Amino acid sequence: MLRPGFFKSALAIALFSTLVFSFAGAQTRNNGPKYDKSQEAKIKGVVDEMRVLPEGGAVIVVKTGDSTVLVRLAPDEFLKEMEVSFQKGDNVEIVGAKLADAPAPEMLAREVTANNNTVVLRDDAGKPVWIGWNPSKH
Repeated sequence: MLRPGFFKSALAIALFSTLVFSFAGAQTRNNGPKYDKSQEAKIKGVVDEMRVLPEGGAVIVVKTGDSTVLVRLAPDEFLKEMEVSFQKGDNVEIVGAKLADAPAPEMLAREVTANNNTVVLRDDAGKPVWIGWNPSKH
């Protein structure tokens, strides 16, 4: 015979496990635009702004002469853990894939160089380096 509350406890454990695993997966998944190697380009410019999108992705707005490009970097928590940040006025050189379907100039960064430091965010094929990353608990 089962103890009273057994089903309640089992349901709570199952729900908790589902939430933990789905949260962990959401942290490392790449649900955004796909990197298209055929659209790869290099741009140089000045950081006008760095911000975090509602889904947690960090972006920089780069002025390149007469245009402005939104550059998608990586999850904000990943950049913080790697101690990577950009400031308004930083001169940057970015290798990345232009997003053809975007309504305004936008790209996915593969490498960003600023202040003689290069940050690699995707491998040569465009696969994000944060796939499989588990955020540390500070």
